[in-house]
Amino acid sequence: MTRDCIEEEDFWNILFSEDILQIVVQHTNRRLQDMRHKYEKEDRPELKDIDVIELRALIGCLLLTAIFKSNKEDTASLFATDVKGREIFRCSF
Repeated sequence: MTRDCIEEEDFWNILFSEDILQIVVQHTNRRLQDMRHKYEKEDRPELKDIDVIELRALIGCLLLTAIFKSNKEDTASLFATDVKGREIFRCSF
């Protein structure tokens, strides 16, 4: 199966097929729906439904934190606009 992979995206699709991503999105959105009623302000940005594009961006950022050995770094510093932040993280959102 990996012998047919030519581009990096081909390897990505083996790890995270469209079907798997759709299942994760479906269950994540169901969980978010269950959580919304617990908050006074239900339209909070962190409680909005996600889509496959956002999920791919999140997985990509998680992989990049591992590559850069930044997995314990403060999220604010990863996305900082000064010299401390990394442009690749800001570009993903």
